[in-house]
Amino acid sequence: MIKKINKKILITGITPETLKLSSILAENGFHIILADKERKKQHAVKSDDYSLSSINNKNIKVLYNTQLTALNGQICNFTAYLKSDDSIVEEQIESVIIATEVTEKELENKKGLAFSEFKEKVKKSCNSECSKLSISGITPEKIALYIDNSALSRLVFSSVMKYAELCKNDFGIEVAVYTPDVLTAASNLEADYRSLRESGVVFIKYTDRPVFSDKADKTVINLNHPETELNSIEYDLVVSAEKMITSEYSKEQLKLMNIPNYNNIHFMACTTPRKGIFICGNGREDMLEKEALNDAEECASLILSDFADGTYEFEETSVEIEKTKCTLCLTCVRTCPHKAIEYIRDSIDERAVRIVDEACFRCGQCVSECPTKALSLIEN
Repeated sequence: MIKKINKKILITGITPETLKLSSILAENGFHIILADKERKKQHAVKSDDYSLSSINNKNIKVLYNTQLTALNGQICNFTAYLKSDDSIVEEQIESVIIATEVTEKELENKKGLAFSEFKEKVKKSCNSECSKLSISGITPEKIALYIDNSALSRLVFSSVMKYAELCKNDFGIEVAVYTPDVLTAASNLEADYRSLRESGVVFIKYTDRPVFSDKADKTVINLNHPETELNSIEYDLVVSAEKMITSEYSKEQLKLMNIPNYNNIHFMACTTPRKGIFICGNGREDMLEKEALNDAEECASLILSDFADGTYEFEETSVEIEKTKCTLCLTCVRTCPHKAIEYIRDSIDERAVRIVDEACFRCGQCVSECPTKALSLIEN
């Protein structure tokens, strides 16, 4: 089936990657609403290639001090409610792109430099293509990246590995990663871990928290393990990883869009379990600017693939509802991971559930969850 669309897209968050994304889509005839919750005078986008002043396209409307408060409907037929000051504007859109950022919570027992500050220094050096990394007036030759047990997660571990690789390969720094465990159960993390070890990055697992002490201009890390040769090592710089969490604002935005498992968005691709809703750039994981800009290109290509010629093509549903068995318990509505089943109530006597063809992934979960076996998969 083919549905004609208006090619209107809402993008939440003004960042270098969303400016690039907006430009690509606007050049292809899409009408973009670029909304950010910050006021204009408080807002700054730092990028050599993309800035608000460089956006000069009549198809892009920039809204400050504006945030999404509700989203109804499905792909090709979303109704977005945008609040600005005391007014709420209703917009009919085809798709939504989220560009929220990960936040970090500093540890109480931080040792050395905070990881968030360290990342900004590394990013700045990478973006300016410096050959040496300079931090607080020193050019470190040996760095320890420390992950406390209270901060350990897949997201933190993957981010630490990323910056360990940058320090080793881009700046020639000796790097050791102190961690209570190695978390590689995610896409490509095992391969990245092996590659880092082969390149010379040392991973040191500990059981008891290491002891830190100062020696002249060095920091000494002592494991208190008499049987290991790595018992006491000096470093030019120690960096402590922080617990990485999704901001409350981001959680609210994802929750109102009915994105399930919104605490794990960092390991999603640009797509989400809901058709027509995408996550771009630093909304998914910690990225350098060039990586975020590449992510914008990937997100744009997905949208252009879906809506390129002003239409959206989809299949008729392969799920059949037997109305005589349906008790309107709404189990299917609650359990559908794609929010592709709607409850319709035209009157007291006219109530039903229906499958939204354009939003359905045909996964069959509703069929398996229905307690009265009123749903069945049919072969096309």
